[in-house]
Amino acid sequence: MTLLTPLDVARRIAALFLFFALIALAATLFWRVYLHHDQTDPYDRERAVTVRMDGPDSTNVKIASRLG
Repeated sequence: MTLLTPLDVARRIAALFLFFALIALAATLFWRVYLHHDQTDPYDRERAVTVRMDGPDSTNVKIASRLG
């Protein structure tokens, strides 16, 4: 059995550090999404949008926004 060289040890420590950094980043992003969805209404009733398609080919799309 051979001993690990200092370069191998440094590479393993760096990989372990990056692994934990990626896990922490993913957990932070999931937490931010959770907070965003927890603090917002599923849909805002004050800013409803109605889409009406005029014409036989339905290429003329009109969007009407009702604000308060």
